[in-house]
Amino acid sequence: MAETSEKIKFLVADTTAFINAVPLNEYAEQVLTVPDVVAEVRNKRQIRRLCVLPFDLQVREPRPENIKHCVEFAKKTGDYASLSEIDLKVISLTLRTGSRTRGH
Repeated sequence: MAETSEKIKFLVADTTAFINAVPLNEYAEQVLTVPDVVAEVRNKRQIRRLCVLPFDLQVREPRPENIKHCVEFAKKTGDYASLSEIDLKVISLTLRTGSRTRGH
């Protein structure tokens, strides 16, 4: 990442970011995910990497009302059938985090 680039405040990560060892701390001040994402990491090497991340990973559950909102919206857009429960939780946590940072 270029030194002149500013980091974003929050980044909500999905399983793929951890499996591929993406240096998330280079992009964001705080990295968050849902418990189900951590549970999806099963490979021993990937688990070791997850245990020694060079940043503080915040694991949070999204609020039920955020999940409900995301499910309703995904149904309206036709995306619901292609999203897993974990996808919806990650999107919901992103919605919650974004709302908190904007003061909603």
